[in-house]
Amino acid sequence: MGGLGFPKLATYYEASILESAIRIQAPRNTFQWADMEQEKFSPHLMLNILWSPKLYRPKKLQLYPTTRLTIQIWDKLLITLSEKGKFCIYAPLEALEGVSDWLSLKPWATYGVKHIKDLCSQTDLMAFPTLQTNYKIPNSFMFQYIQLKSIVHTRVTLKLPTTPPKGTHTLTIITRCLSAPTKPKSLSLCYKTLLSYTPPHAFNYVKQWGKDNIPELTDSQWFQSLNALRGLTSCFSHVE
Repeated sequence: MGGLGFPKLATYYEASILESAIRIQAPRNTFQWADMEQEKFSPHLMLNILWSPKLYRPKKLQLYPTTRLTIQIWDKLLITLSEKGKFCIYAPLEALEGVSDWLSLKPWATYGVKHIKDLCSQTDLMAFPTLQTNYKIPNSFMFQYIQLKSIVHTRVTLKLPTTPPKGTHTLTIITRCLSAPTKPKSLSLCYKTLLSYTPPHAFNYVKQWGKDNIPELTDSQWFQSLNALRGLTSCFSHVE
């Protein structure tokens, strides 16, 4: 009755791993451990691999066990934002290079197009003239834009889920990844998000204990109990 609830240790551990995935998205030389893990992915970028569906990730990567676990937990988050086998709209644009060997998308970042969402309006890819107006992209990008248009329409989930609480918490984490991966209190945010994925669970003996120890009172009995306790405790809520 009252007090602090004991955390779900397994979920809390997963949240700490998810927090690491957020930290990985900070600029290079921010976290030394993240730079060490990145060396295992060379010549690939760990950031792009995190955001890519399993189908488009490099094969036979020699990863640290902790890194492999980080990817597994991160996938648990992404599945709420994209269809199976498709990229999330918040993924780095360079992650699409995993779709084909002939794609080279780094030049787009120099014009401010760093994520797939930067190319899109609410539900579709923006027209090339609109992108030119927004980002000052040169005409030489037109051919690659046509290639991207085909990829985005077939391999990217453009429509985001809006069902709370998963959508709400997950988008908060994504915002943290894109704008402030070094911001504190990411762990509590991750823990809250993972809890929203798992419905509350109680063992059968706990449920039975609750039934045996919570008698059913009539309204009159309930008010009599409250009146008997009134003034005998400093608790703010007799119901508690």
